[in-house]
Formats: sequence, structure tokens, C-alpha cells
Amino acid sequence: MRTAYLKTFVKNATGDLLSVFHSLAHAVDAQLNAVHESIGSDTVKTLVSFPKSFILLLGKVSSFSIKEAINQFKQILKLDPTKPCSQTLTKGIGIPCAHRILELLEDGSHLTPEDFHPQWHLRYNPKFVKTDEPELDLDAEMKKITLSLGHEEPEQLATIINQIHQIVAGTNTMSRQIPKVGHP
Repeated sequence: MRTAYLKTFVKNATGDLLSVFHSLAHAVDAQLNAVHESIGSDTVKTLVSFPKSFILLLGKVSSFSIKEAINQFKQILKLDPTKPCSQTLTKGIGIPCAHRILELLEDGSHLTPEDFHPQWHLRYNPKFVKTDEPELDLDAEMKKITLSLGHEEPEQLATIINQIHQIVAGTNTMSRQIPKVGHP
């Protein structure tokens, strides 16, 4: 998301963290709604005047990606057979290039949705994959800290608590020990 876009939802910088979070959640919801509206219009929209080999794409991939593929189709006549394909479009954007479309046509095939990256599919819904990273048990960590603090001398507790506050605030400083020069 762009900063300017987010600023339209976060009205002022003095709001509490919860209201800022709600504003950001609203911004994400607005973007999701825009995507769903776009997919809905692409599903209903029917393109006219397109090559017959593109018929299997209608209602399956976005109108934008079909139009880009049609532009590539038009480039077939200008292709130089001596120049190799860089596959920039296919790998970078996920839309078949003129070389790939030509290969399919020469084989008597049609373009299919599988020739496009899934991001262009109208039913694209990437699943969230949870990593196997262990979840932090905050209660257990707080118990460890409390137990550790219980073993400290009472006069040291104020200093330790102050250091914790500095770490949380990002204002802590650490003293560096200059390494001794030479061999140990």
C-alpha cells in the first residue's frame, strides 16, 4: 500500500494506537472490496473482437491480462525468428509472450488459463500458509522474567526496570568494551 493511500484513512497522527489500527484495517478492507468489484466486473464483462484461440480464457482470467495477451498476439507478425525470447513478460508478469502464443498456435492449441500466472485468474485466492515457527508464549516469558527478577537484589530492581523501559522505548544505550589489541 502506498503511504498517501493510507493517509486518507488515518485522519491524524495524534490518534491512539487502537484507532490507527482500525483505520488501517478499514484501508485494507477498502482495497479488498475494490479487488472484489474488479473481479466481479471482469467476470461479467465480455470482450469482443478477439482471436479464436483466446476463447477458453473468457470468464477465467482478467480482461486486463487477455488484452495484454492480445497485444502480444499482434506482435507475432513482427517477431524476428533469429532473436531468442527473453521471457521477460512471461516470467516477470505472468502473461504469455508473443513467442509462447506462436508456439501454441503452431501446435494447433489454444491459450488456456494455465498459460497465465494464477494472479490473473478470476478465481485466484491464495491460501495463507502458516510457517512452522514456534508461537511466542507471552505468559511463559513473563513468568521467566518475573522469576529472574525475583533473584535480583532489591536495590538493583529499579535499575533493571529502568533499563527494560529504555529498551521498550528504544532509548537504551549500551557501553562498549574496546577489545584488547594483540594476542590473548
